[in-house]
Amino acid sequence: MSRSLKQKNINYLELGTRVLSKLYAAGITNIDELISRCKREILFIAGIGNVSLDEIEAALDKVSLKLESDPYGKLVCARHNRERNDTRLKTFILCSDCASEYQINALHNTSPVLEMQLSGGPYHCSHCNELRNLSMFQWYVCDVCERVLKSIGRGIAANKGVIEWWESQRGLDPTLPRIVNTDPPVLRAIGAGSDEDNLDFEWVDDNGRTLFGTEVKTGRNRLIGGSIGARMTRFQLDVSDIVAVLNAMEKDTPFTPAYLFHCQVVDLPRPPTTQFECVGIWWTALADLIDNIEEIKHRPREFRPAAYINKDTFEIIDSFVQEIHNTGYTNCPDPATLRSELESKMP
Repeated sequence: MSRSLKQKNINYLELGTRVLSKLYAAGITNIDELISRCKREILFIAGIGNVSLDEIEAALDKVSLKLESDPYGKLVCARHNRERNDTRLKTFILCSDCASEYQINALHNTSPVLEMQLSGGPYHCSHCNELRNLSMFQWYVCDVCERVLKSIGRGIAANKGVIEWWESQRGLDPTLPRIVNTDPPVLRAIGAGSDEDNLDFEWVDDNGRTLFGTEVKTGRNRLIGGSIGARMTRFQLDVSDIVAVLNAMEKDTPFTPAYLFHCQVVDLPRPPTTQFECVGIWWTALADLIDNIEEIKHRPREFRPAAYINKDTFEIIDSFVQEIHNTGYTNCPDPATLRSELESKMP
C-alpha cells in the first residue's frame, strides 16, 4: 500500500461520525497513526468499544490495511488456528518428513518460526522414532496441543509393537488371522475430524472377513507379569473412549467383537531425543472390561468422567493366541447389551 494512502486523513476511511470524533479526540488524525496501534490500544480510547473496533477493522480491510499486532496479546495456536491464552513457542526435534506432516496435517500449513539442523546423528525422530538426520523446529502452539503432538510418537511405537508381536505369532502358526491397522495414529488439526468409527486393528480371515477388532491404549506402567517400571494400581479409561469403541463395533453388521490392548511404552533417553519402546502388551475383552469397572468418577482437573477398572481383568498377551484359537470373540455380547451395562455403572 502506498505511503500516500497511509498519510491520508482518517476521514478517508468509511467510518461513522461518532467513531471519527473519538479518534480525533485521542490525537489520531491520519491512517498511519491509526494502524500503528493494536486492538488493545484502540479499545483503550474513551468511547471506543468492540462495536466501534469492528467498524474500524472493516474500514481498514476495504483498503487492504489492518491494525498493528499486539506484542503483549494472545498468540495464535497453529493447531487450533486461533488465539489461545496458553500459546507459546514450542520446540520439536523431527526428521524432515515428519516436520512436513506436522505442518501440513496438524498445523494448518503454518511454516515453522525457526528451523535449525542438528549436527551429528542420526538420532531418533521424536515422532516416527526412526533413526534420521534431524532438525529443531519451533511453532507457536498451546500447551494442550504440544502434549497431543508429542504423544503420537508413543502411539506409533505401541502399534508397531502390536504388529511385530502378532506377525511373530503368525510366523509360528500361519493359520492365525491377518492383522490390519485400520486406524493408525496420525497428525490432525483441530476440527479436521477423525476415524473414531474405526477400531485401531481388525483381524481378518483368508476371505477378508473381519473376525474381531482391538482398540489400543498406551501407558508407561505395567500390569500383571511385567517387570519394567511401576505397576498400575487401577486401569483408568475415559468413558468417552469406551463409548467410541462401542460405536466402532456397530459399524459393521451385525457387529465387530472388540478387545482392548494396554501397551506399555517406555522412554529411553537417546539425546537429543527419546526412543519409545513397547515393552509389554496386555489384553482384555471389552465385555470383561466393562464388567470390572469399580467406579466412574471425574479425575482431578478433568471434565470428562473416567472409568476405574480392576487391573486383574487384563491378561498377558501370550494367552491371547489361545483366546483366538478358541474363537472366544464369538462370545462377545452385542453393543446394545454392553452399552446398557456401561450405563448401569454410571453414578
